[in-house]
Amino acid sequence: MRTIYERIIPLAEAEKDRVSKETAEKKMRYEEEMQKLYQLLVRYETFLKEQDQIGRIELVDSQYRERARDVVKQQIERQQLFVTQAKNVYEKAQLALKEAMIEEKKFTKLQENHFIEVRRELAIVEQNQLDELSLLHFKRGQTI
Repeated sequence: MRTIYERIIPLAEAEKDRVSKETAEKKMRYEEEMQKLYQLLVRYETFLKEQDQIGRIELVDSQYRERARDVVKQQIERQQLFVTQAKNVYEKAQLALKEAMIEEKKFTKLQENHFIEVRRELAIVEQNQLDELSLLHFKRGQTI
């Protein structure tokens, strides 16, 4: 006969594994968003460096570079929002994983305590039986 813990613990482990996979996926998504932001920042920095290095630029070329730089700046701002959202989702997933791990640990500990209690009860029963057997043996010894 299986104990309730033997039925619950596999469910808790499966939940922990599922949440762990989700957390890993969300972490990967967060890292991807951070990488995109990094690439945009490098691109924007390149525009600024080019602008500093070139002293006199034709007006049309300068306007083109300025517009391109502004577009990249807008992309950076938008990407920062994506990064923040991905970070929030990842942090929620981390909390869910922590809760799932605690839940699994709780049931495992309850099972361990249950087994310890069962063993203690069995030891008491065994000791009582040994005591009774000793008494019977002792009584037989007195009657002979």
